[in-house]
Amino acid sequence: MGVEDDYLICYALIPAEDVPMKKFYYCTFKNYALRQMPDLTEAYKQQASEITTRFKGDPSLPLDLKEGEEEEEGPDKSELKERFREVHRLAHTIQVIDHDVAVIPKGAYLMEASHKISKNTAFEGLSFDAAGEMRNYFHFRAPESPFARAAIKREGLVSPAEFLDPISTDQPEGIWSLAYDVSLTTVNLRSFYWPGYVFFHEIGTHHYGGVYFGYGLPNRDLAFML
Repeated sequence: MGVEDDYLICYALIPAEDVPMKKFYYCTFKNYALRQMPDLTEAYKQQASEITTRFKGDPSLPLDLKEGEEEEEGPDKSELKERFREVHRLAHTIQVIDHDVAVIPKGAYLMEASHKISKNTAFEGLSFDAAGEMRNYFHFRAPESPFARAAIKREGLVSPAEFLDPISTDQPEGIWSLAYDVSLTTVNLRSFYWPGYVFFHEIGTHHYGGVYFGYGLPNRDLAFML
């Protein structure tokens, strides 16, 4: 959510050698035309990580202008000069949020004999007891822990609990909240580091998903609150 306009984000899953890749797209509520997120240099990532103010909601907004400086127009006014803009900050923020909180339940994806990770069409959901245990939820990203990376390279069959990083090991402890809803038919996961992210899973079904509504700003005081 921005000061003057909000962003809508979606992504497509692209088959890859192991974990599917995600290609992100964005639009604003003033312009519903979807555009692909730009590629980022390391310098842009660093600049984006240092900004702590809210998004304005203008993807073309230059963020590298000095105070009082105005952007110069090029010979073709329809083409913007390449420079660090809000869309680059947006792309970096979305990558970080997705890395930290994109979640799937155990068994929703399987590793095939070829070690390609794909959606499990036979997934029927977690049981009531299993759904209430944090260890049955995993980050939907390329594995980072030595155990999960080794499992992907190991020959033979690999169980759903081995090839992805469990959220139960995230630090600091208590960064996630897991609770049943009042009907006891759904569980909800909430991130305290990224306020506004909620994951749900309907117990005993293949229905699950996650959504983020927020300012794109993490709770950097979390360690002092737990």
